[in-house]
Amino acid sequence: MEQFDDKGMTIAVDVHANADTDPPAAKEGKMFHNDRENLELDRLENESRKLVAEWKKLQAEEKKLSRETKLYPIAVFGGVLTAITAVAGFFFKL
Repeated sequence: MEQFDDKGMTIAVDVHANADTDPPAAKEGKMFHNDRENLELDRLENESRKLVAEWKKLQAEEKKLSRETKLYPIAVFGGVLTAITAVAGFFFKL
């Protein structure tokens, strides 16, 4: 904002020099700006929490799939062994 003295010279005025002398409307504007910043920070914190929860869920799923991958051959071997035993028992009864 500029102001002029009586000789037409420009005088620079800092309108944000002291918050205590600001009019109430300017203070409200600052509060609205702070409220918007706080809302944005809250939104970012919530999004961060959601991402951390999703990350933990994915880690648990990865662990589960890793365990299942290791146990799958054992289950297949057990099924094959059971089938062989059933076939052998059938032939020995004849």
